Amino acid sequence: EPFLGLEEEVLEAPASNLYTAPSSCRYRCHEAFDRHQPCHCNARCPEFGNCCKDFESLCGHEGFSYSRDAITKEGLQSISEKIYRADINKAQKEDIILNSQNRILPSETRDQVDRCPEPLFTYVNEKLFSKPTYAAFISLLNNYQRATGRGEHFDGQQLAEQDAFLREVMKTAVMKELYGFLRHQS
Repeated sequence: EPFLGLEEEVLEAPASNLYTAPSSCRYRCHEAFDRHQPCHCNARCPEFGNCCKDFESLCGHEGFSYSRDAITKEGLQSISEKIYRADINKAQKEDIILNSQNRILPSETRDQVDRCPEPLFTYVNEKLFSKPTYAAFISLLNNYQRATGRGEHFDGQQLAEQDAFLREVMKTAVMKELYGFLRHQS
């Protein structure tokens, strides 16, 4: 069983290992520019002199994103299908009924006006919310600022909720499948 130990590995990991350090390119190679980051990991950071110290080793010519390590379109399609099949927690068709209401024009997508007066959901099976991953996610919802561009500050309880969510997610067949795929990719 290739995934034995994954759960233990995640459960024993200190909280600091579950998040990406903002001063590192680990898991950030070729991400879009974000002015809130102290350093960057994109193709233009050498030009602007704002690369993270580990940019070259992680993202450079021989880093993870080197073409021989690249994930192919077919590989991405295959893992997407495997993940979808592995997701036993996903809502089934009968669990959610949407009220699609109005179609909007592309020119209206940035409007600040709700063009649909009725609720989006006509029905949601509330039993979904008691599944461990859903319950752990729901506990996170009041931890974040709704407005973008503002710093987040978390207390011990909120960090514990984040860790609990990550641990629940890492127990799922979806994440075991993804972990195996990424591990195989190097």
